[in-house]
Amino acid sequence: MICTLEPQKKRNSDVRSSNTHMSLNPLASSGESSGEQAGSLTRRMSYGDDVQVPWQTIADCGVCLDYYEKSRLVVGVILHTAQTSHRGLGALINPASNCRLAAVAIVAGPLPADMTAWMRHQNLENHKEPVTVFGGQEGAQQLVQREDVEAVFIIVPDSIHRPFVLSALEHKKHVLLNDPVSISLPAFNEQLQYAKKFGKFVQSSTPFIHQYRVRQFMDLVLREETFGRVTCMDAYLSVCPRDLPLVGIANNQMALLPNQGCIRRLGRYCVLFGILIFGKLGSHPIAAQVHDAEFDEQQQRQAEKTNGGQPRTAAEPVRAECTIKYSGDRKMTFTVDYSHASATRQKLEVKAGSSMANMSDFVFPHPDGLATYRLYEDIKKEPGAKHTEDMRGEAIDIAGGPSHDVVMWRNFAQLSRSIDEEGWEGGTSPLSERVRELAEITVHTKTILNALMKSLEEGCVEVPLVQ
Repeated sequence: MICTLEPQKKRNSDVRSSNTHMSLNPLASSGESSGEQAGSLTRRMSYGDDVQVPWQTIADCGVCLDYYEKSRLVVGVILHTAQTSHRGLGALINPASNCRLAAVAIVAGPLPADMTAWMRHQNLENHKEPVTVFGGQEGAQQLVQREDVEAVFIIVPDSIHRPFVLSALEHKKHVLLNDPVSISLPAFNEQLQYAKKFGKFVQSSTPFIHQYRVRQFMDLVLREETFGRVTCMDAYLSVCPRDLPLVGIANNQMALLPNQGCIRRLGRYCVLFGILIFGKLGSHPIAAQVHDAEFDEQQQRQAEKTNGGQPRTAAEPVRAECTIKYSGDRKMTFTVDYSHASATRQKLEVKAGSSMANMSDFVFPHPDGLATYRLYEDIKKEPGAKHTEDMRGEAIDIAGGPSHDVVMWRNFAQLSRSIDEEGWEGGTSPLSERVRELAEITVHTKTILNALMKSLEEGCVEVPLVQ
């Protein structure tokens, strides 16, 4: 790694070295206690749950630098083709990620002819450490057999990822899986059993990012003593053609492929937020229902020809309105769609009595890392007034810290280390509890998505969820 270390007192705006690629105050954004206000500009790196070491100390103390190097999780990446990319790769090489990229396997197609251009395409041009690039299925096998590789990030089509995941777990590697389609519940349960058998961690990338955002949202906004008891959530997510690659769909497709409907691709984000927020409030999902849906026109015409005029069983939905009921008299409603008429829009509203809060960019993060939360409260007027209430509100802007993808890697590294130290069962540390919580959240998410698809297929009926 090549980096220029600045004096600790320098502000972020004064840092100009082209060789320095590091986030500021990573602890503030990873949910750990840093003793400083979130978004502060102090250059610090964490070497444990509660230990902070200034960057200047790293330069002065070889022992600290050695500890930092040894504490990083060594990661290998399995890509489908040389053209396959993921924004998490650039975040992987960020010093705040607590990870180190050691190897890449490209399983289909030729290796890149111009490695420099390929590294730039993958946002890895600033990586200063050696990376071994393997080719073909044999290359993927060589990668998981490397003793120095501790974890594998798998970015291949969902239809072929099973052997890569199971092979990595068999070779005792932690696995992070890119999962835009939300794999089936049986497939995840199989992966989970393998992970427990070999004492390693397996999870998809999405829950890591949003678990952190929910924790921040609840800590800053949804405190019951000031906000009230949360009873209802409403989400809206509309994705325009230009942004379809963000959810794993090529923006030049003529029609949606199987499992590319808006419920599985977009609805899972809404479902996940509901589980995260209501779960932390002590509620669990009890029923799911699709109230209305629109379908891909080309698929619908084909389905009418081949399925006896019942396109719901074959066509992929492009718009859907759904409700998830939770215990404790709580519910979540959401609308998701693929829009050709407007830009991508996203909004999450949380209601509690006379209070309401909303989160901007609740799925796709703001390009500058800014998170905006808005709070509203009903103001009761005098009895007899024609207008019974008005609203007053305030905005909370949270800036600074590493990106959500860096937080994803940081959390993945922490939880993987926790599995190595305590295993799946019996661990009592907060990290061990988070490992089990994430597995449960993933199971709930897939169960709800299956119930929504069943509701759609059976004419928009309410489907009970078996606990």
